[in-house]
Amino acid sequence: FPEFWGLPYSTRIHIPMVYRGGLVGVLGVVYTVPANQLNQEEMHLLNLFAEQAASSIKNIYIFKDAHRRFQIMEAINEISTSLRVTEKIDDFLSVLLEKTSLIFNAIIGSIWLYDSADNSLHKAVSNGVPQEKNRIKT
Repeated sequence: FPEFWGLPYSTRIHIPMVYRGGLVGVLGVVYTVPANQLNQEEMHLLNLFAEQAASSIKNIYIFKDAHRRFQIMEAINEISTSLRVTEKIDDFLSVLLEKTSLIFNAIIGSIWLYDSADNSLHKAVSNGVPQEKNRIKT
């Protein structure tokens, strides 16, 4: 690993951080004592640290994924509720765009609706989009 290049050490050890058979990362340590002076207990301890770190990292990923899924389900629920209770399409589209932008961390968004009368798209709702163009001929 490049961060150890050029450092004054006698031993460096890289221990894989493995969780359920899958590589999560590598724990690297540098010693100023020769490797033959490390005892089994120290090596065992390093392996335990690597195993514990792998498990913790995976748990963080699992939590983040669960939290993201919860946010998506919450947004779907809010969109669905808005569809049921909103009488105006513009109000529904505003909620749809807001929740979609939130889920995807979007800073700009718009919803365009098709008008078959003149074969065009017209901007129904937008966030952060300049107002110059509100209709596009298809």
